[in-house]
Amino acid sequence: MNGLSADEKIGVSVVIVGAFLVAMQFAFPARHWFPVGDIKVESGPEPAALAVSYDREIERTFDGSWRIQIWRVLPDGARIVACNTGLIETTYPAGAKLPEGGIDLAWFVDKHTECLSLAPGHYEMQVTWVINEGGVLLQRSIHRETTFEVTSDG
Repeated sequence: MNGLSADEKIGVSVVIVGAFLVAMQFAFPARHWFPVGDIKVESGPEPAALAVSYDREIERTFDGSWRIQIWRVLPDGARIVACNTGLIETTYPAGAKLPEGGIDLAWFVDKHTECLSLAPGHYEMQVTWVINEGGVLLQRSIHRETTFEVTSDG
């Protein structure tokens, strides 16, 4: 950097550090600091009480979104939308834990009661987390899918 003024050296240094920080985002993608295991929804007669098991760790605080989509699978294999929460923005604090004693579908879908009025049948569920690492170009998505049954009461 010989021949550059002090201000130019500072400017070049800022660009280099900025490029390094962006590169580090790609070197350590979201799956390293927000690992999410498989999701399973237990079958049963009461949708709100269906046990949901999954594991996730929040290694660093980040802003992101989540969406749950549930489709009813008809006997001919066709799928119809049963519920779609849309993208819900939230801040994920580092170290946040899932509730002790487990979670159920009512907790998992938050306040989206349309996801809890499911008729008996076979369902597919997809959960998507969108991690905003600093703009659209750096967004990461994590998807998990599962199937479950809502059974008849009797």
